[in-house]
Amino acid sequence: MVRKPVNPANPGVTARSLFFSVGIHLLLLALIGMSLYFERDIIIPVFQSSGPIVQATVVSEAELNRQVEARAEEKRLKQEAELKRQEELERIREEARQLEIKRKEEAERKRKEEEARKLEAERKRKAEIKRKAEEKRKKEEAERQRKLDLEKKRQEEEKRKREAEEKRLKEEAEAKRREDERRREEERLKEEERKRKAEEERKQKEEAERKRKEELARKREEERRQKELERQLREEEARVEEQRRQEEARRLYTEAELAFRAIQHQIQQKVERFWIAPPTAQQGMRVLIQVTVSQRGEVLNATIVQGSGDALFDDSSIRAVFKASPLPFPTDPKYYEILRVFHFGFSPQG
Repeated sequence: MVRKPVNPANPGVTARSLFFSVGIHLLLLALIGMSLYFERDIIIPVFQSSGPIVQATVVSEAELNRQVEARAEEKRLKQEAELKRQEELERIREEARQLEIKRKEEAERKRKEEEARKLEAERKRKAEIKRKAEEKRKKEEAERQRKLDLEKKRQEEEKRKREAEEKRLKEEAEAKRREDERRREEERLKEEERKRKAEEERKQKEEAERKRKEELARKREEERRQKELERQLREEEARVEEQRRQEEARRLYTEAELAFRAIQHQIQQKVERFWIAPPTAQQGMRVLIQVTVSQRGEVLNATIVQGSGDALFDDSSIRAVFKASPLPFPTDPKYYEILRVFHFGFSPQG
């Protein structure tokens, strides 16, 4: 039977008894407080008598003394009531503390019982696992032994069949040997006849093969000469084409160079317009810049190839190149691959 674990924060009947007792005592304290709160000093008015003034004065003093004594008695009773209330509160607190101690002790006892129950359940679970593992091991061992027995019987059966098969094969081999001897003799005679005919055929084939090889060699030689002539022709055509391509490339490069020279001064002027001279700039400074542009002259990259020796001047030159984008550039697209990366020597004249 599985027991539910005991929650120390909810110990059952003991906790309910504690709450009930505390509630009763709190109710009593509330009633005592209310009674003290609603008590008022009783003032007895003193009326003057119609008799002589001296007699009225004596009666008032006696009444006053009585009232003072009554108030002193009332104060004493209140102090006694307050003392009793404090004692009652202390008793209630002590009872509550004792009940709390008992509740914690009960919760601790139940917790230990639950822990012991869990430990016992865990011990039983491990024992059950061990028992099942042992049963499994025994079953596996029995199964292994059964398979070994089956394997032994199978091997014995195979041995018996193998011995019977070997005996049969030996008998068949002996019969076959005798048959083979007879057949070999017949074959020997046939082989001698076959060899004779084969020799004649071989000689005929050798002659035919010799003639075939001679014809094949002649055709191969003709093919080789033809291929050699074709190769030489292709090489000549390729040489001529390469020479034409180089001449075309040189012509195109020359044209591109002339086209670039035609706009080089425009590039210099445009970059100078966007150049802001640094404080260290001097007359005659020059920086060589490598510029990469798009087909529309837009500056894609600009780097220093050879500096002027003044970092501020070099940096201002790079910034001017980027600000001057797009730069003047030949409109013919065939010049782009030649001129897309060019060197630009910047030396401001102003």
